[in-house]
Amino acid sequence: MNMQEKYNESKYKQKYNKLNYKQLKADIKPDDYTIIDNYCKDMGISKAKFIVKCCKYCINHDINFDE
Repeated sequence: MNMQEKYNESKYKQKYNKLNYKQLKADIKPDDYTIIDNYCKDMGISKAKFIVKCCKYCINHDINFDE
């Protein structure tokens, strides 16, 4: 793979991601991050997948955060 092909691949991925994904950013306390990071590593899942599944679970099960 030459430099031109690599550049085009990178540009393609950026364009694809821009069209198909949204970013979600959160500032998390170090202790909480460690818990999430370790869990994701142990389960072999990405943090993005973990966050999406947790959010969907809370929404689908009417989890109330006011309690």
